[in-house]
Amino acid sequence: MTIKPDQIYTFGKIFELKMETDEVCEYFGYSLIKKRLNLPKYERKLAKI
Repeated sequence: MTIKPDQIYTFGKIFELKMETDEVCEYFGYSLIKKRLNLPKYERKLAKI
């Protein structure tokens, strides 16, 4: 399935397109960069909520 300019797409419908993520991003004028993030760890004990 391809994107049809005359059709309205909800967020959920975009996932039904069966297109690669980078292709969908490119169509809407975005680019996709995949890279590993090295996020800090929280070392303290968490209190119960």
